[in-house]
This record gives sequence, C-alpha cells and structure tokens, in this order.
Amino acid sequence: MTLTVHIRDDTLRCDMTISDYDDVAYNPGSHSIQLYDPTGVASGVAEVAPTRTATGEFNQLFTMPAAAKPGNWRIRWKTVTGGLNHSEDVWFEVKI
Repeated sequence: MTLTVHIRDDTLRCDMTISDYDDVAYNPGSHSIQLYDPTGVASGVAEVAPTRTATGEFNQLFTMPAAAKPGNWRIRWKTVTGGLNHSEDVWFEVKI
C-alpha cells in the first residue's frame, strides 16, 4: 500500500495504491479512512467509500476543519481483504 496526500487550500486529496507482494494491483473488500488531529482525536467520521480510479487505485477528499489546530495531523487508511487487515499512515503539518 502506498498513501500520498496532496494539499490545496483547505482540501486534502489522499491517493492510495494497493498491490500484493508481487506488485499486482487489487481492490480490497473494505476501506476505512480517518483524519486525526495533533492530539490523536478522530476528526469527523471515517470515510468508507473512496473513489476508485483504476484497479487498486483510490482517492478520498477531506476538507480540513475551519478551526484546525496547528501541528502534525494524520490520515490512517485501513483495508480488509480476505480477513487480512492492512493500514497505512501519513503525517502532515498544519500551520496557522
């Protein structure tokens, strides 16, 4: 799994590429994508239906909260396939 975050103004676009050990792309059975503030508290509800752009390629948009605290924020993208859980975290800094 490879997760990247692109930031423009107050919108985050998270791009996820999912592949197996042989680098073959696949679509997982389920997703859970959550934004966390600098204190580790979940911001909003977890997204579960990202946009699929190709086999194994997905993206999800988030709008940063208007009162976003400065500091290191995190996005955690979890997938489940055949009973196997995978997760990837990306950290990014919010400055005021």
